[in-house]
Amino acid sequence: MMKQYLRLGFGCLLLCTLIACQSNKLVTSSDNYPLPVPSQGNIISYHAMPSHYVAARDVHVWLPNNYAEQVATGQRFAVLYMHDGQMLFDANITWNQQEWGIDEIAQQLMDTQQTRPFIVVGVHNGGDDLRYPEYMPQQPYQSLKDDFKANLHKQLSLTHPIQSDAYLAFLVQELKPFIDKQFATLADKDNTILGGASMGGLISWYGVAKYPDVFGGCICMSTHFIGGGEVTDTTIFEAFTAYMAKSLPVNGSHRLYFDYGDQTLDQYYPLYHNKLRMFFSQINADPEHVWVKFFPGHDHTEQAWQTRLAIPLKFTLPTHSKVE
Repeated sequence: MMKQYLRLGFGCLLLCTLIACQSNKLVTSSDNYPLPVPSQGNIISYHAMPSHYVAARDVHVWLPNNYAEQVATGQRFAVLYMHDGQMLFDANITWNQQEWGIDEIAQQLMDTQQTRPFIVVGVHNGGDDLRYPEYMPQQPYQSLKDDFKANLHKQLSLTHPIQSDAYLAFLVQELKPFIDKQFATLADKDNTILGGASMGGLISWYGVAKYPDVFGGCICMSTHFIGGGEVTDTTIFEAFTAYMAKSLPVNGSHRLYFDYGDQTLDQYYPLYHNKLRMFFSQINADPEHVWVKFFPGHDHTEQAWQTRLAIPLKFTLPTHSKVE
């Protein structure tokens, strides 16, 4: 199907409202700023969205087909916030010419009533220097010994302090209120989901643990539970599970999804996810609402995540809005 931009003729009132918001810049495509072009639905892009907590970054809001017409009938939408938002929609402008294809998958699931209606907010990461500092769960990190943290910074050549608490504050205190004001959303926690892969998986479960009243679920694909550069050192993983035991809601009130493959970087993940599975069993996590799934033969790429993305979307955004 021909890819399409937001049409000025559709939802004119919504578009005018967005342009009037002076704190953010609604942008169009140019040679210096290529925008993602969806195969399904439409995208509204904001360039260099400012924040009091983190560096400014681009944000793309994907709306399903006939969004304006549905809003006119009173329809409101759940919201999926996705990290690494530049990788979601259009392989023509990504660094590796791959994409999640979330627009096609989400539209198909909604068209066949396998999920409830939702929009996707793709949040760019802060760049190579900031991605790890913003996505590494901060409270578990701070529980590590100082010499271990110093070695980790050296090992990963980190040039910025860990700042995932500030990144989550940006999402919760700045971005979410903006999205809920500008779009026809369902703002409650059962209709607000976090998602990402690799380090994006880490910040997704951490966001639910830190803000359980804001986020009702997470999609954590190929989650980088290694945490650092040593693939068999479980020190960071143990810090993660210690924090989870105190803060992650696993009693059935939230929908928590984890998965992993066994190729490329994912070849190191079975050890950690098997430990995660045992950990959840030990703390009596509700198996109906806490999933850990293995996909043999899958690697650490957007193409692999695309092939199985429908599974967590149906799990975290079922046609009924409440966790049962």
